[in-house]
Amino acid sequence: MSKLFRESFENIPQEIKAAVSKSFDITDQILDILERKNMSQKELASLLGKSDSEISKWMKGTHNFTEETIAKIELALGEPITLTVKQAEERYNELLENYKTKDKQLHNLLMFLKEKGIDAGEYSWAMAC
Repeated sequence: MSKLFRESFENIPQEIKAAVSKSFDITDQILDILERKNMSQKELASLLGKSDSEISKWMKGTHNFTEETIAKIELALGEPITLTVKQAEERYNELLENYKTKDKQLHNLLMFLKEKGIDAGEYSWAMAC
Protein backbone atom coordinates (compact mmCIF):
# COMPACT_ATOMS: atom_id res chain seq x y z
CA MET A 1 0.00 0.00 0.00
CA SER A 2 1.44 3.35 -0.97
CA LYS A 3 2.19 5.99 1.64
CA LEU A 4 -0.28 8.41 0.04
CA PHE A 5 -3.07 5.83 0.06
CA ARG A 6 -2.35 4.84 3.67
CA GLU A 7 -2.34 8.48 4.78
CA SER A 8 -5.57 9.15 2.90
CA PHE A 9 -7.21 6.11 4.44
CA GLU A 10 -6.07 7.08 7.93
CA ASN A 11 -7.64 10.53 7.46
CA ILE A 12 -11.11 9.13 6.79
CA PRO A 13 -13.30 9.88 9.83
CA GLN A 14 -14.18 6.87 12.00
CA GLU A 15 -17.93 7.44 11.54
CA ILE A 16 -17.50 7.18 7.75
CA LYS A 17 -15.53 3.95 8.13
CA ALA A 18 -18.21 2.61 10.48
CA ALA A 19 -21.03 3.59 8.09
CA VAL A 20 -19.33 1.90 5.14
CA SER A 21 -18.71 -1.21 7.22
CA LYS A 22 -22.38 -1.31 8.26
CA SER A 23 -23.45 -0.89 4.65
CA PHE A 24 -21.30 -3.87 3.65
CA ASP A 25 -22.81 -5.91 6.51
CA ILE A 26 -26.33 -5.10 5.31
CA THR A 27 -25.44 -5.97 1.73
CA ASP A 28 -23.87 -9.26 2.83
CA GLN A 29 -27.00 -10.12 4.82
CA ILE A 30 -29.28 -9.36 1.85
CA LEU A 31 -27.11 -11.49 -0.44
CA ASP A 32 -27.13 -14.35 2.10
CA ILE A 33 -30.93 -14.23 2.32
CA LEU A 34 -31.28 -14.13 -1.46
CA GLU A 35 -28.99 -17.15 -1.78
CA ARG A 36 -30.79 -19.06 0.97
CA LYS A 37 -34.16 -18.35 -0.66
CA ASN A 38 -32.76 -19.11 -4.12
CA MET A 39 -33.79 -15.63 -5.26
CA SER A 40 -32.06 -13.34 -7.69
CA GLN A 41 -31.36 -9.64 -7.36
CA LYS A 42 -33.73 -9.21 -10.28
CA GLU A 43 -36.53 -10.84 -8.27
CA LEU A 44 -35.76 -8.54 -5.34
CA ALA A 45 -35.87 -5.55 -7.68
CA SER A 46 -39.27 -6.67 -8.91
CA LEU A 47 -40.60 -7.09 -5.35
CA LEU A 48 -39.38 -3.60 -4.46
CA GLY A 49 -40.51 -1.94 -7.69
CA LYS A 50 -36.92 -0.97 -8.45
CA SER A 51 -34.75 -1.41 -11.51
CA ASP A 52 -32.23 -4.24 -11.71
CA SER A 53 -29.43 -1.70 -12.06
CA GLU A 54 -30.44 0.12 -8.86
CA ILE A 55 -30.39 -3.11 -6.84
CA SER A 56 -27.08 -4.02 -8.46
CA LYS A 57 -25.64 -0.70 -7.27
CA TRP A 58 -26.96 -1.38 -3.75
CA MET A 59 -25.27 -4.76 -3.70
CA LYS A 60 -21.85 -3.22 -4.31
CA GLY A 61 -21.86 -2.41 -0.58
CA THR A 62 -21.57 1.35 -0.60
CA HIS A 63 -25.27 2.27 -0.65
CA ASN A 64 -26.46 4.37 2.29
CA PHE A 65 -29.47 2.30 3.36
CA THR A 66 -32.17 4.25 5.16
CA GLU A 67 -34.30 2.63 7.85
CA GLU A 68 -37.25 2.89 5.46
CA THR A 69 -35.37 1.07 2.70
CA ILE A 70 -34.24 -1.63 5.11
CA ALA A 71 -37.84 -2.08 6.30
CA LYS A 72 -39.07 -2.42 2.70
CA ILE A 73 -36.39 -5.00 1.89
CA GLU A 74 -37.19 -6.95 5.07
CA LEU A 75 -40.88 -7.03 4.14
CA ALA A 76 -40.06 -8.11 0.58
CA LEU A 77 -37.75 -10.88 1.79
CA GLY A 78 -39.98 -11.91 4.68
CA GLU A 79 -37.20 -11.81 7.26
CA PRO A 80 -35.05 -9.28 9.08
CA ILE A 81 -31.81 -7.95 7.67
CA THR A 82 -30.72 -6.16 10.82
CA LEU A 83 -31.44 -6.89 14.45
CA THR A 84 -31.40 -4.59 17.42
CA VAL A 85 -29.84 -5.90 20.61
CA LYS A 86 -33.37 -6.28 22.01
CA GLN A 87 -34.48 -8.31 18.98
CA ALA A 88 -31.37 -10.49 19.20
CA GLU A 89 -32.04 -11.15 22.89
CA GLU A 90 -35.67 -12.02 22.15
CA ARG A 91 -34.59 -14.40 19.38
CA TYR A 92 -31.96 -15.96 21.65
CA ASN A 93 -34.54 -16.48 24.43
CA GLU A 94 -36.98 -17.99 21.93
CA LEU A 95 -34.33 -20.42 20.67
CA LEU A 96 -33.32 -21.26 24.23
CA GLU A 97 -36.94 -22.04 25.16
CA ASN A 98 -37.29 -24.22 22.05
CA TYR A 99 -34.10 -26.04 23.02
CA LYS A 100 -35.35 -26.59 26.58
CA THR A 101 -38.67 -27.90 25.27
CA LYS A 102 -36.97 -30.29 22.85
CA ASP A 103 -34.52 -31.41 25.55
CA LYS A 104 -37.41 -32.14 27.92
CA GLN A 105 -39.26 -34.06 25.18
CA LEU A 106 -36.15 -36.10 24.47
CA HIS A 107 -35.67 -36.83 28.17
CA ASN A 108 -39.30 -37.97 28.46
CA LEU A 109 -38.89 -40.20 25.41
CA LEU A 110 -35.75 -41.78 26.86
CA MET A 111 -37.54 -42.41 30.17
CA PHE A 112 -40.45 -43.97 28.29
CA LEU A 113 -38.14 -46.26 26.33
CA LYS A 114 -36.32 -47.21 29.53
CA GLU A 115 -39.63 -48.06 31.26
CA LYS A 116 -40.53 -50.29 28.33
CA GLY A 117 -37.16 -52.01 28.51
CA ILE A 118 -36.07 -50.67 25.14
CA ASP A 119 -32.42 -49.82 24.62
CA ALA A 120 -32.42 -46.19 23.52
CA GLY A 121 -29.04 -46.76 21.84
CA GLU A 122 -30.85 -48.67 19.10
CA TYR A 123 -32.67 -45.47 18.22
CA SER A 124 -29.72 -43.09 18.41
CA TRP A 125 -29.86 -42.56 14.63
CA ALA A 126 -33.39 -41.17 15.07
CA MET A 127 -32.33 -38.94 17.94
CA ALA A 128 -29.66 -37.35 15.75
CA CYS A 129 -32.26 -36.19 13.21
